[in-house]
Amino acid sequence: MSPTRVRGWARSILAAGVALVAVSLIAVPAHADDTDADGIGISVPVVGTSAPAQSAPPVGRSSSGASPASGANAVATDSPAPVPAAGDMEIAGGLYLSDIGGTSRPTLNPLEGATELWVTLRNLSSETIDATADFSIATVFGARIDGAEVRVHSLKPKETRVVTTTLSGSGQWPFVVGRVTLTPPAQIDGQQTAAVSRAAVVYVLPWLLLTGLALIALAVVILRITATTLVAPRPVPAAGVA
Repeated sequence: MSPTRVRGWARSILAAGVALVAVSLIAVPAHADDTDADGIGISVPVVGTSAPAQSAPPVGRSSSGASPASGANAVATDSPAPVPAAGDMEIAGGLYLSDIGGTSRPTLNPLEGATELWVTLRNLSSETIDATADFSIATVFGARIDGAEVRVHSLKPKETRVVTTTLSGSGQWPFVVGRVTLTPPAQIDGQQTAAVSRAAVVYVLPWLLLTGLALIALAVVILRITATTLVAPRPVPAAGVA
């Protein structure tokens, strides 16, 4: 294949790479809602941790964002005498909330992307507790992307429960901020309570952007190699040679 034709293919690859990068940049703000730009209080950064095993059917989910009303669940774990784990926060009266965990999954649609968030509740009080966990993801600038409300029903004394949900719309953001706000009952074992929030940074693989950059790099290498070939001096025939 001639260098000229190779350079034509390289230019096509370059154009494709630029197009992918452009689409990825458009996908970044596609789901951000600038009207909900609350401050972000980061408690613990989480990058690509594994989601907890789920052994119970989903509970109801009330969607407050663009994702479908499904995918949220609370998982009861077999722990007859739970104890607070490192990083747990006591809300009041013996109810503990863990750090928030998160992981992301790329999707074929570059404007979507799935982010799973979860927390663990430990009830060391003497009461059965109902609570509400409001999950959300936002950009690093605080613009809300998606959210879901998960109701926690009948968390019995000495019970540990994992509460999790899956949100959509992370798109091509390299990082999103996952947040949960837990609203407990007004009192637990006679102690006044208040809503508590925890947040974490979750890494998102921007596959479209990385693919576009790889194509651009490949095209640049091909163009440089073929440019050297085209400008190489042609051999001069020896004297006396026809």
